[in-house]
Amino acid sequence: MKASDKPPEQPFEAVLGDLENLVESLEKGDIPLEDSVRLYEQGVGLVRQANLRLARFEERIEKLNSSGELEPFVPDDDEDDDDGDSDP
Repeated sequence: MKASDKPPEQPFEAVLGDLENLVESLEKGDIPLEDSVRLYEQGVGLVRQANLRLARFEERIEKLNSSGELEPFVPDDDEDDDDGDSDP
């Protein structure tokens, strides 16, 4: 397949929406095992696609700092603490 034959990339939000819909279907538990495995495989592909997009966005952000110099993006650990405990 040539690069020009590739389908256009979905927006990041669309990939996340597809992944959420897929997870909902799997969580219902009312689909046959073979279909569940197929959906799981699709989900893995969507996660990979989303991760690649995030990596590209991160690279762009690193290049767009205010001083014009390349600085790495370092996420704030406080915002990512979703485990519920309030350790400092």
